Amino acid sequence: MVESLAPGFLIAAPNMRDPRFERSVVLLAEAGEDGALGFIINREMPYSLGEIEDQIGFPVGSIARTRMVHYGGPVSPERGWILFDHDALPDTEEPVIDVGDSMRVGATMDALKMLVQDDAPNRFRLVLGYAGWAPEQLSDEIKTGSWLTLEIDRALVFDTPIENLWDAAIKRLGLEPGFLWGGGSAEA
Repeated sequence: MVESLAPGFLIAAPNMRDPRFERSVVLLAEAGEDGALGFIINREMPYSLGEIEDQIGFPVGSIARTRMVHYGGPVSPERGWILFDHDALPDTEEPVIDVGDSMRVGATMDALKMLVQDDAPNRFRLVLGYAGWAPEQLSDEIKTGSWLTLEIDRALVFDTPIENLWDAAIKRLGLEPGFLWGGGSAEA
């Protein structure tokens, strides 16, 4: 069942009570009988790429300096992943995961080094950590109503402000966020 969901989005249902995932939108990159791999795409860390320039070990261009680092999930939060537009980098021998026809994700410093330069396309996110599910775990969570699913859409990742992403994803399902919260405001 879950194999058909990747690539796609998992949208935390209003009954999601795990604070790590409440009101989150997860880009599900891979799913299969061995488990699933995804990245929360609507949470920022409290620092920018410019603020961690010394830690990553190479200069960050002036355009990328103010870009926020994102929280990708609770698993291995010390590990960085780069989510980027398929056309942002030329084909590379570096290991990457194609996320549909429009995006890729990888964990290489070479890719990050190219993407943070001023002449690089600005369609990427550095995320720390990831969301992972053991075999059958995600399927069980979907069955209990913890997650809503949506087909992949690059515009949600790169063109929607992160503070509006959960509401925008819910609306793409044809639902109104305020009604999901029992008629009150959608604000948490």
